[in-house]
Order: sequence, then structure tokens, then C-alpha cells
Amino acid sequence: MKITLTENLKQKPDFKNLGFGKYFTDHMLYMEYVDGKWGEVEIRPFSDIAVNPASVVFHYGQEIFEGMKAYKNTDGKITMFRPRDNILRMNRSAKRLCMAELPVDEVLEGIFELVRIEKDWIPTDSGTSLYIRPDDDRKRKLPWRTPQQEI
Repeated sequence: MKITLTENLKQKPDFKNLGFGKYFTDHMLYMEYVDGKWGEVEIRPFSDIAVNPASVVFHYGQEIFEGMKAYKNTDGKITMFRPRDNILRMNRSAKRLCMAELPVDEVLEGIFELVRIEKDWIPTDSGTSLYIRPDDDRKRKLPWRTPQQEI
């Protein structure tokens, strides 16, 4: 796993006034899928992701995502609700869309490490959490090969 920490930490939001999709942590998990295989899990500073206008997500809507949450319990321990099930569900969606499945253990290890790095972003008030959004829009470009050729 490659980890590159940001040199410019953001100010944490007021956890009493959170909004969905309004605040983003300092880092993100990234993996590339190239030549039929997943690359190394990478945690890097949060940034925009460049997407080629010929990517199939724009032409065929081939994209999947999941949502999971990280919480701190009353002892301050970080917990997550069934993260493996989320990745397995994402893989079922990938299979239905003729997309390669994620390497479950590697992705989970990356997510757990990302959550550890971003532990100060996890609010502690009742009903609050750090929302994690695994996303796969497979930035393949046209001309697109058939799913059998891609996988």
C-alpha cells in the first residue's frame, strides 16, 4: 500500500453543523485498473480526479458505488458497520455490469488505514458518522471493448 500524506491539513468542520456531501477529509483511497488488473492501493491527498471525456461512464453510465460509515463509540474506538459486506455487494454489482471485481481484502485494508488516518474527522455526537463512498466508474475510454475482452 502506498501512502502519501498531505502537507496541508484542512480545518475540521463544526461537528454540530454537518451536512451531507459538504465536507471532505484530507485524503482519499485510489486504485487504478489497468490491463485487466487492479493496481496498488494508494492513499493520497484529497484531489480532483481527471476523467477523459471518452470514458465509458459518460457514454454507458457504467459506474457503481457503495456507502459505508465509520463511527466512534463511547470509548472512542472506531467502528464500522459490515464493511466487508459493502465491498462484496459492490462486487456483485460489478459482476452484473461486466466489470472486474475488487480485491476485497486489499480494499478493506486500504479503507481501514484511511479511516485510521482520518480518525479526527469522525464525529462523536449521536446520529453522526464519517461517510465513506467507494466508487468505481472505470475510466476506460472509447472505443470500448466488449465486457468479455475487458475482463
